[in-house]
Amino acid sequence: MSRYIVGDIHGCFKSLTKLLAEVEFNPGTDDLWAVGDLIGRGPQSLKTLLYLHGLGDSFQATLGNHDLHFLAVANGIRPQKPQDRTAEIIEHEGSRTLINWLRNQPLTLFNAHEQLFVSHAGVPPQWSVQQAHEYAQSVELMLSSASYVQLLASMYGNEPVYWCSSLPEPDRYRFIINALTRMRYCNADGALEFNHKEAPESEALDSLKPWYTFRLKEKSTLFFGHWAALSGKTERSDIIGLDTGCVWGNALTLYDCKRKERVSVPACD
Repeated sequence: MSRYIVGDIHGCFKSLTKLLAEVEFNPGTDDLWAVGDLIGRGPQSLKTLLYLHGLGDSFQATLGNHDLHFLAVANGIRPQKPQDRTAEIIEHEGSRTLINWLRNQPLTLFNAHEQLFVSHAGVPPQWSVQQAHEYAQSVELMLSSASYVQLLASMYGNEPVYWCSSLPEPDRYRFIINALTRMRYCNADGALEFNHKEAPESEALDSLKPWYTFRLKEKSTLFFGHWAALSGKTERSDIIGLDTGCVWGNALTLYDCKRKERVSVPACD
């Protein structure tokens, strides 16, 4: 059995199937994890979602910001935009099944035995991996409840930028979602910053640094996506970026946990 962790797919179904063929992925014996942003912006979001849903127990994913935004659009909270390229999912006869399946995906994956942790954007400096997993579970309970539409409606916005365990709802949930699905840069004091998307070397950012530079050596290997400008490069062996910009015409990348190596294919969508 092999476990593969794939980067941001964004509805690039052809690239996904090419990459899985490259490693001879077998859903009968192998596991596929994904770092989120399964859909959105790419050309075949419906086909991608149907395929991943059809993998059953051999597939697990964390939710990305585009996945959560789709859920908001599907529930009439936000308008559908052409660049989303997810209208076909909503119009599909099995849309409700796919929507319910997607909203029941977690914000983090954590295998303590194998010391593997996955979230879409990373882990903010002030949280341990275990705390991130526990905070994520509080949001997951809301997403799987009858109140999930209210959660989706209240998740938009950049405030608060600081974490406090006594934050009131919905501020608490918004910070957790932003930290795990939208974060790139932050300050040394842990304040989240959402305006910059560029790679760290592209401009002077004063006190802002990538979130992972503030973290000490991890016991678990952390996997994340979300930041295409990094091309997966963190200069750390314990924190591994997997978004290599497939939807922007670059490459789709996965990590082979058994061989401890990355495998990439050029985007073909």
